[in-house]
Amino acid sequence: MQLLLESFDRSVYYLPGSRPAVFYLADKEGGGILINSPRYSPELLARLDALTPLRFIFYPSHFGAQDVDAWRLASGAETMTYGHEARRIEGSIDRVLER
Repeated sequence: MQLLLESFDRSVYYLPGSRPAVFYLADKEGGGILINSPRYSPELLARLDALTPLRFIFYPSHFGAQDVDAWRLASGAETMTYGHEARRIEGSIDRVLER
């Protein structure tokens, strides 16, 4: 993981080589937010949880949604996306957002 930004209460990481790009927002108070998801691996989940426990997975587009149910089940994270994207994602979405 490549650290892009760090402040006193949060950090933003890029997962190199991910297409579309995957980012991890590690917020000390709110928990971790995975933006898009790469192929699921227990090792990667452990690395993310070591930064701050994964609580949410946000899919801005269906193009970044890989192994949605595997990530959701292994982490217990809540998945979310916009209404028009929810129909195009293979996997369970917990919260559909309005634009």
